[in-house]
This record gives sequence, C-alpha cells and structure tokens, in this order.
Amino acid sequence: MRRYRLTLAGFLFAVMLVVVGTLAFLSGANLLLLIFAAMVSTWLVSGFVSRLCLAGLSVEYQIPDEVSARQPMRGRIILRNLKRLTPSFSIHLKGDREEIRIRPLYVPVVSGGKAVNEPTEITFLRRGLHRGNSLTLSTSFPFGFLERRIRVEMQESLIVFPCLEGTRDWRTLYSVIHREISALQQGRGHDFYRLRDYVNTESAKNVDWRVTAHTGRLTVREFAREESLEVEIFLDLYPAGRGPEWFEKAVECAAYLAWHIQREEVRLRFRSQEFSVSVPQQGTIYDVLRYLAVVTPLLRPAPMPSPPERDLAIVVSANQDQFETLEWQGALRIDANAVDPGPASEDSIR
Repeated sequence: MRRYRLTLAGFLFAVMLVVVGTLAFLSGANLLLLIFAAMVSTWLVSGFVSRLCLAGLSVEYQIPDEVSARQPMRGRIILRNLKRLTPSFSIHLKGDREEIRIRPLYVPVVSGGKAVNEPTEITFLRRGLHRGNSLTLSTSFPFGFLERRIRVEMQESLIVFPCLEGTRDWRTLYSVIHREISALQQGRGHDFYRLRDYVNTESAKNVDWRVTAHTGRLTVREFAREESLEVEIFLDLYPAGRGPEWFEKAVECAAYLAWHIQREEVRLRFRSQEFSVSVPQQGTIYDVLRYLAVVTPLLRPAPMPSPPERDLAIVVSANQDQFETLEWQGALRIDANAVDPGPASEDSIR
C-alpha cells in the first residue's frame, strides 16, 4: 500500500511548472520551452528516484520476549536493502498504528545488499496478542517535492503482558499484602536435621563452631526448612456491570500483585473461573502473565470455585458480597473501587 504526500516545496514547484508551461506555450519562446522541459524532467526524475529508494527494502525488529504494555523498551530495527547495486537514501521509519509507538528513525543511506541495525524505543499501548504490526517507510529524496510512503506489514505475532509498572495505588495495596506475608512468615523457623562434616566448597557461615570445638573437626549443622507459605490470587472475571475499563484495571492489578508476590519466598497460586496454575510447581510467573495478556471478561456470572486451602488468599472482584462466607473470611478482598482510576488506600483491602 503506497501513499503520496505533496510537500510545500513540491507544491511551489508545481505552481511554477504550471506558470512556466503556460507562458512557454503562449509565447512560443524556445528558452521558456527548454526551462519547462527541464522542470518536467526534474519532476519525473524525482518521482522515479524516490520510488527506487523504497523498492527492495525489508524491515524487521528485535525486541525482548517479555513485553509489558505502556512500558517503553529498547529494541532494534533492522533495515535491509535487497537491491544489490542501488543504494537507498534518506529513509524515515515510524510506527503506523496508534496502539504501538515507535520512536521515529532516520537512515541517511542503506548501501546495496547491506543492512542497517538501529536502536529504537518501542511502546505497546495495550495488552494482548499483536498481529500484523506495521511500519511506515517514507522518503522525499532527491529534491523533496513528493514524499513517497509505503507501509510494511510485520509477520511476527507478539503477546504483550499487562502493565507491570505499578501506580501509587498498586504500591499501596502491595505494601499491605507484604506486611501480611511478613507476619505469616514469622515463626516459620528451621527444624534441626543433622550434623555432617564440612565441605571445602561451602561457606564458613554454615560451620557450627561449638560442635567443631568439641569434636575437633569442621562440622556443619543442617536444618530441614519448613515448606514455604502459599499465597493465592483469585481474579473474578465477571465485571458486574463495571465495564471494560474496570476490567482492564483489575487485570493490571492482579498482574502487578502476582509479579511482586512471586519474588517473595512464597508459593504462588493464581486462579480465575477458567484458569489455575501454581508457581513454581506447575508453571512460571510468565504463564500467569501470558494468560492475563489475553483474558477477556465473562458476559454472565460464573459459579465461584471452592475456597482455597492456602495461608493467604487475595481476591480481586467487582462484587465483594459473594465472598461474604465463612470459608472466604480469611481472604484479603481488594475492593472494586481500588482498581478504578481513583486513589487507593489501605482501607481498600478488607
């Protein structure tokens, strides 16, 4: 798909071309006819050269595998000139879709049969599966009369995670949850397991110096670590009439909490009405983020799952009344208003 745009210089040149041509044919002056012919030739050469510059170009971009929405990331654009002999001059690259922002690039020249590898900054504005991303190549070489554009469709598909940057609201919510986890971890000590000889590759911190003094040998005291506590996040997929904006905020909230909780020394279980995974037993945090990247709201209420067997449960839901049961009393329920654009506070968690 090609597009053309007449520049200001091209407009002025076209006006002069019409004026000179009119005078030349009305007066019949050879000099004016020569000038008119030169101007027409210049116009034709400009269009041909600009078309030749964009012909035979291919574009690919290199970005990380883990991409989050609305978070700028460093990527690279590779512009290849498939023409063996003819170089391409003055190439501009920019994104062609509103949901993707790519910092515009300017490439002065790409030699025939060569490639130019340029760093850039790419931002995906929404989560989800991105297909058919496109870039626009343009040039006004050589005279700047006509800007010729061509859109290049990218063949690769990409899954973009929800935004993990975290607003002040999410940090407030997580600080409350972090304190709750820390309180639950208190007293989860280590039970004595055995005494054994010291190995040279071990750190000296593991040596039990009291036993070593009695036995005359370097001795290490081993402990059987108690199983780490389990934290569950349940995302209610039914927005209860709150609309798509609320649901997007709820997904981002769940993704942000899951991303940070998995960094704690805990086991994480993520559930919804249609998905369940334990980290790290059944998958990784990236499995959770990939699911949240493409999840859609339910059109009607779905049966709630059975209460989890966990140390701590976190519920993100638009309808908190359905969790007013004895089985769910211990859960930290994030109020629906906390994932709206309004400010969140510690009162948002009940």
